[in-house]
Parts: sequence; C-alpha cells; structure tokens
Amino acid sequence: MNKTDAATVAAVAARAADDKQGSNIIVLDVGDILAITEMFVVVSASNSRQLRTIANEITAKIREESDRPLLRSEG
Repeated sequence: MNKTDAATVAAVAARAADDKQGSNIIVLDVGDILAITEMFVVVSASNSRQLRTIANEITAKIREESDRPLLRSEG
C-alpha cells in the first residue's frame, strides 16, 4: 500500500469514528518510523460498548469505500 492509499484509508477510519461519536481522534503518520504500517488512527470512547460500535463502523466503512478488508485492529 502506498502512502496515499494509507492516508485515504486512515481518513475513512477517522470519519467513521467521528460519525459514531469517537473522541480525541488522531491520525499518526508513522511510515517513516515503523516498517509494519503507514498510519495509526487513535480514537477514545467513553465505554466498551461505544468502542465496539466505533470499531464495527470503521471496519464496515473501510470495506465499503476501499473494497478491501481491514487487516488488523487493536484495542
């Protein structure tokens, strides 16, 4: 995946998190530092139920808009 693709997918994830009231959303470009990924999207949620809802929305939006599966999700 090139940097533009990674940035596009990260933006989709950030918008999806915002749509489900995620807070403190940060997109970090770590491609020059880490070899395993280009971007991190960090989101806060007030409880585990909201976190699951946000994660499910991110996964659905990435599949819908980029036509590929989410490879990994943490937290």
